[in-house]
Amino acid sequence: MHFHTELIWSQGSEECWLWIDVSADGDKFASTPRLVRRLVESPNGLIAGYPFGLGFTRISDIDRIPDLVEFLGSEQRDLPVFVAEVESGGDSGNQFLLDARSWARDTAGLATFIALDADSARALREALPARFTPPEGAVRTYLPGVDFENPQDARRHRILGADRMARDSATKVGLLLGTVARRVSQQRPIPGRVRAAQRLIQQAEDRQFLEGLFPSTKTDANQRISGIDHAADHAEAVLLTNEETANVAALKEMLGVSTVTDDFVLELAQSFAERIKPESVMALQDKILKQTASISDFQEEKDLLEAEIQEMNNEFEGLVEESVAMQRRIASLQRKLAMAGKAQEAYEQDEPVDEFAPEDFAELVDHLRDLEKEGVVFTGDKEDVLAVDSFGRNSASMAWKALKALGGYLRAKGDGAFQGNVHQYLNTIPPGYPVYPATRHAPRESETTMKMYGDLRRFAVPSTVDPDGSVTMQAHFKLHKAGMKSPRIHYCDASSMDGRIYVGYIGEHLRVSSTN
Repeated sequence: MHFHTELIWSQGSEECWLWIDVSADGDKFASTPRLVRRLVESPNGLIAGYPFGLGFTRISDIDRIPDLVEFLGSEQRDLPVFVAEVESGGDSGNQFLLDARSWARDTAGLATFIALDADSARALREALPARFTPPEGAVRTYLPGVDFENPQDARRHRILGADRMARDSATKVGLLLGTVARRVSQQRPIPGRVRAAQRLIQQAEDRQFLEGLFPSTKTDANQRISGIDHAADHAEAVLLTNEETANVAALKEMLGVSTVTDDFVLELAQSFAERIKPESVMALQDKILKQTASISDFQEEKDLLEAEIQEMNNEFEGLVEESVAMQRRIASLQRKLAMAGKAQEAYEQDEPVDEFAPEDFAELVDHLRDLEKEGVVFTGDKEDVLAVDSFGRNSASMAWKALKALGGYLRAKGDGAFQGNVHQYLNTIPPGYPVYPATRHAPRESETTMKMYGDLRRFAVPSTVDPDGSVTMQAHFKLHKAGMKSPRIHYCDASSMDGRIYVGYIGEHLRVSSTN
């Protein structure tokens, strides 16, 4: 079993960061170094975006539950959180606490393990939607991207029940939790700043290695040659051994000379020094370094593509679940219609509808005015929209569907078919109204993002909506992702004021606390 530890420390005038990667051969877990455990278990803000650290944290103060709820639902959280209620006192409670600490050690740096006392667990269950609560005596995993307003999302966040834990050994439970933590961690792309540092280090190592292969250059050799004094200047009687005498005779025979003179020795040394031209060595070094840089570029692109594929797979799974739920709902409505004597209406096929979908964002801009009759008004900068035109049809089509869904939301409220906010509408769309995946919508930004970059999310609205002529638009739609780019639509729901929705921004992902 071989282990490899990579540690990179960067400190600049504006920020500092530490990267630690520990890997092992085979299928066994690499243990977390003690130094890492001390760093990540500290709840003092050492790990950006993880106020409860990345280790074991015990909560017995119900005043911390609101912070925990915000942490669980944060868009910036990209590692899992394990939450369990730990009984206080008694043999079983003490043993569970010991086991929980052991599991947290196995996932240190890869997940946050929260142990709640009875009061804190009760407060958390009261604060969360019913389908997202951690059951008593169980460990619940909260994966990144929790959507508390989407009941279907609850299925992603698995529960390790009390019966299962009682049946399995503590070691087996730890292995299961560790596997979950490592799988999620491996899905994250290496941060750009780390990748850049790794490249610089690799280039320095490659250069040092190549220089070690060719330590002598022509200049170095000539310097040594020029230091050779003629033998006549230091003539001394030197007796050669029989082996040395034989070697000199063999050398004269191979080189075709009768006498080994001073000039011949210098000429031979000069020829040896010039056996490898320094410019050829330097050219070879540069070529190898360029090839290494190209490999690093391909590796970075591979990591980004793998992360994008994983995100698309997660999105696809969510769409499949939504599709299954929709099919069940349709089947239920069809049965009810059939029981009401309207079987033909229930099962007849609708005529296909040729819906408009823009080919690109330029065409989307041309049709933004068409949405105003539905109550959706664009107040943003069209140049921002055109700047993402390279994302092509998929993103433009998704943007149009999101905008049409906003129009459907306003129409459903006006028809009396729905009451609530946009996110609730996307989770419970009335029959016959435009749809858009609820998993691709966020009703708000994280508190950290708003503190750091909230001013970037302030966009224009009529003075009748706000006297300042602008409001902060946290709610946004997530469009099709392309590489590092993730276009967004930010809007303000003013339906309760004037029956309209104002779209203040369509463009590239605005800066957040985790922006590369």
